[in-house]
Amino acid sequence: MATFNSAGSGNANDDATWTESGQPASGDHCIIASGHTVTLTADELWGSARVIGTIAGGGHTLTLDSTSDDNIFRWDGTISGNLDITITGGNNKNIKDNSGTGDIRNLTINNSGNTINTGDGTSLTISGDLTITAGTLSTTGSNLDLTVTGNVIIAAAGGLICNSSTVIVNSFTISSGGTL
Repeated sequence: MATFNSAGSGNANDDATWTESGQPASGDHCIIASGHTVTLTADELWGSARVIGTIAGGGHTLTLDSTSDDNIFRWDGTISGNLDITITGGNNKNIKDNSGTGDIRNLTINNSGNTINTGDGTSLTISGDLTITAGTLSTTGSNLDLTVTGNVIIAAAGGLICNSSTVIVNSFTISSGGTL
């Protein structure tokens, strides 16, 4: 597992975009620096991501599978375009929007037996669907808004915990065994 730092703007699957040799892969932590735009031109599998600059989704899915980084996805910068995120990494993790701009389009939690937390005081807007197939999404903190403009789909092995939060959704579908 390595840390990859953006060297400048470019495509995520281009070696020249990263200061390290090669491209990030499963388990690697990626940092997109201020002033840099990293564009997904295909689906990507990384360990975790910190966006200080810009990540351009291009309609592709960024799958995050870190078992070690507490903040599996954190953005102070910008999400542009349509970025879908799937979280499969083990252990409890955090998603943090630290005053970043832009929204995750579709968020899928497939993290069996573990909890994905939104950061204290962190609002999270998903401009598409929230799908929880395994594991739990927990909204933490009293200053949190979770907004899902699409549908919330909770499978039998999934759950959504809303702790002192405002939750605004289009519709809920909860399978037998799923929890809200």
